[in-house]
Amino acid sequence: MIDKLIDDLGSGLNESSIRNRLIALREQAEALDSQLNVLQARLDELEANAQKENVPVDQDRLEEVQEKFLKALFDYSAPLALSMIANPLGISKGVSEYHRDVLFEKEMIWFANRVRTGTDAYILSPKGRAYVVKYLLR
Repeated sequence: MIDKLIDDLGSGLNESSIRNRLIALREQAEALDSQLNVLQARLDELEANAQKENVPVDQDRLEEVQEKFLKALFDYSAPLALSMIANPLGISKGVSEYHRDVLFEKEMIWFANRVRTGTDAYILSPKGRAYVVKYLLR
């Protein structure tokens, strides 16, 4: 539209027509500026929520085994004993304890005691659930 206005300036277009086109351009610019402000506010809100949830960014992705550990808890959606996670993943008790410790330190899982068996069990924290949804359900 600006190019047409520039072309029309040299063609002898009357002042009223040029003024009307300038008004239309200003209205379009104001509408775009308003949309930009709305989108910037939404982006700021999403960034604040991500920081509040403290979900790691892509370069801070967990190791594959840790992601599988989280996914197992997500899929089962009930407290799981370490052996119920380690066996299907094909990892030893010691390796599963290491990954449990890392996930616990990152606040991705919480401790849950099974009342019936007394066995230590684990559940996803909201942060762990957010990680699974963000990275593993694509």
